[in-house]
Amino acid sequence: MEVVSLVTSNLLARGVVCVGDEWNRGGKMCVREIAELLPREKLTKLKNEHGGLQTLLKNQHQIFSVHGGVIRLRDWREEGLGKNSDLFKTKLCWFYANHPQGCPLEVEKCPYAHGDTDTRPRPKYSSVSVSNAK
Repeated sequence: MEVVSLVTSNLLARGVVCVGDEWNRGGKMCVREIAELLPREKLTKLKNEHGGLQTLLKNQHQIFSVHGGVIRLRDWREEGLGKNSDLFKTKLCWFYANHPQGCPLEVEKCPYAHGDTDTRPRPKYSSVSVSNAK
């Protein structure tokens, strides 16, 4: 998705790599700053199809952290999805596939799969019908 790429590249360009941490976690931007990078027609399309720019970015929760209108790249070293979760390793890691430096987590610690061989099948939830017995 071109908006995700645009936001990611701008956040990475604002990033500072700290000594001892070689992974660029990027900087931060306000939704308004990101909106100014997009043509008005694109913003209108995002509003109609996704509920707006901020909603689109919030829905990309594997990639972005959105709080108080401020967007950052999510750093999974600071939070995590428990290994006991049914969804552990059921989706590919966006950072592994797209970040210039890959995912900052070791394969075993990342809540997302690092390649097809690391991917688990998604659980199948059955719908249970509840009837009112008289």
